[in-house]
Amino acid sequence: MAENRTLALRVVAGADGLDAVVRGTHTCDLDRPARYLLPGELVLTNGLWEQQVDGREWARDVHAAGACGIGYGLAVEHPAPTPALVAACDELRLPLLEVAEEQSFADVAGVVADAHDGSDLRTQLSRTRRLLQRLAADGGHAALLDFLRVEARLPVWLVGPGGRPIGDGGAGASAREADGRGASARRGVSAGPDAAGRGASAERGVSAGPDAAGRGAGAERGARGRRSTEPADDGWPGDDAARAAARALRRNRLPAAVGPAACAFGTAVGYPGAATILVGRPLAEVGDEERLVIDQVAAYVVLEDARAHARDEARSALARELLELTWSGDLSDAAFAARLRALGLDPRAPLTAVASSNERGDVEYAALACGLPAVVGSHGELTVALLQGDAGGLGELVADGGADPVLGIGSSRSGRGGLRQSLAEAVAAHTVARGRPPGEGVVRQLDIGSHAVLLDFVDRQVLRAYRDTLLGPIEAWDRDRGADLVRTLRAFLDHDGHWRATARALHIHHNTLRYRLDRVARLTGRDVDTTAGRVDFTLALAIPAGG
Repeated sequence: MAENRTLALRVVAGADGLDAVVRGTHTCDLDRPARYLLPGELVLTNGLWEQQVDGREWARDVHAAGACGIGYGLAVEHPAPTPALVAACDELRLPLLEVAEEQSFADVAGVVADAHDGSDLRTQLSRTRRLLQRLAADGGHAALLDFLRVEARLPVWLVGPGGRPIGDGGAGASAREADGRGASARRGVSAGPDAAGRGASAERGVSAGPDAAGRGAGAERGARGRRSTEPADDGWPGDDAARAAARALRRNRLPAAVGPAACAFGTAVGYPGAATILVGRPLAEVGDEERLVIDQVAAYVVLEDARAHARDEARSALARELLELTWSGDLSDAAFAARLRALGLDPRAPLTAVASSNERGDVEYAALACGLPAVVGSHGELTVALLQGDAGGLGELVADGGADPVLGIGSSRSGRGGLRQSLAEAVAAHTVARGRPPGEGVVRQLDIGSHAVLLDFVDRQVLRAYRDTLLGPIEAWDRDRGADLVRTLRAFLDHDGHWRATARALHIHHNTLRYRLDRVARLTGRDVDTTAGRVDFTLALAIPAGG
């Protein structure tokens, strides 16, 4: 390493240890670096620790971890290693190399990486260590996403139910923003709001933040793959690809191509809110090393999902209590508002109740995916979602898991009395939805105002007998004589019994219309001129053929 002319490193201490084998690199400016180092690593540092720790103490800590040497990055603030560090390295026979200010730590790390097989055990162990460092800071999904972008050097996102980006402050909001994130990921830096402050340090493979050791992965990636010189032209694959990725995870069909230039990875574990890894590259272009990184991160994504699922379960229990107390009336306005706040809902905003007999997981997925403040509980045997906003798209989201949605949607109302009414409407609408044929099982409270909905509560055999009794003779007449009595009757009712308007619509003389409707009366015994007759015919025509 010291003799590599492309790096222009200068040995300033510890020359007796130059025969040590460099097995990896690690960028670190922590006060106590030993716990993050592996034996045989060259430690790359900017000396940011010098104001807190004496150079001798820092060198001993590095030496105790089995590091093979120290690369000291020169800068205006640190034009040379401190005398204490130089003396300690000589004493410990620990090589101390100066790295010129214009020399990137990434170049040093790249030379070491190119000398090793990127899939060896050391590389994987080092990667695991960096991942655990980030998770130790409780960064959640955001830390996993940042790690994945740096290590795999791919344009990548984490998407939740319905394809909604998570852990990225609104990733996917626009292709332009995504382009910036993809490019930054390949450079080993974050495109977040504090990216400017990290830019200079990231060039050396470190972060200017307090968790610098955790984000120094860009310089010590130690794996062959796409270099930072590749063009940053990868953008957000689009909402359709994100939705397809979430749907594929829901149906346990990953990895999979989810678009012409996008693919998805993940592990189906049964959590409705599980995250999917969306990659802005065709599936065939994601190599073995990149897949190894993705699979490693996917395992920790599952753990983060489990933590989120545990929180959702606690909220569901509170929602169930809220629904029970609201339904029974044993809840004051103040207690009602307090419980809504505990659930993360605004007590002043209207609530919409949605009752369903679908699998609970499908309803929870839809509630998470809709992008509205929502919580899922239960009422009796029904799963009930409470949303603050329009619940119209919930049925399509339930279908993402392959289920036929059966939903009753109440109106949007405020206060505990309003929630009770919305819940009652949702339960009634669900009763109607449950009797509907497949594909028609989403019923809004507003839909129940139609007389046709009343028919959903009547036994099918009774409906069939009623229709056959009233319309059977007319249909037989049409069939035997090629007549048009049923069509004429329907047109007459559609025009509210206006003779001339009906005749014009059918392009017949009004006397012909009277003749046809007289025939209907003789065949059925019902007079279309009476209110009772019109109601009977309207209901009969609303019943589908076959009941």
